[in-house]
Amino acid sequence: TQTQGARAAKTDQYGRIQLLKPIDYDGDPVWTFAEGQNATFLDEAEDELDASKVCNVVVAVFETEDATVVGTATDEAPASPWSIANYGRRKVAAYTFHNSATQAQADAKAKELLDGTRSIVHRVTIKHVWCGARTGDIVAVSWPSVGISGKFAIRRQTIEVGTGGCITTSELRRFERV
Repeated sequence: TQTQGARAAKTDQYGRIQLLKPIDYDGDPVWTFAEGQNATFLDEAEDELDASKVCNVVVAVFETEDATVVGTATDEAPASPWSIANYGRRKVAAYTFHNSATQAQADAKAKELLDGTRSIVHRVTIKHVWCGARTGDIVAVSWPSVGISGKFAIRRQTIEVGTGGCITTSELRRFERV
């Protein structure tokens, strides 16, 4: 079996280990949570953007017994919200590699790593009636009055059974590039 590009291994409801394909956020959603008269979710949500891993300076250090080469990449783009000027300070990430590289290779690796930190987690937690969507499924949210829209993967769910039926709390997540 080929596992390259697979998500982290998990178990299904029977305890069997599964390697799943990466989540396709462009795929068809299994459910749409749409604002309006027939909405199937409560009028409250947690909307979080986790940009804690975004850096504006990356240092790539290539070390061998014979030499050390340091590559750097910085975000100085005026339009970038994470640039040094717009963020107000340098937020540095350093990576060490134990092999040789030229200065151009070290700088290219630092640029690649800087670009790789530009993925932020957009997390939305909503309560809704049970709809059949399960953990790992793609759902769409169309809630223009609070500015939440797009396709998300269901990361976690809890279901409460009560007199009003099954109220499900779903943590939805997607990765956005900045």
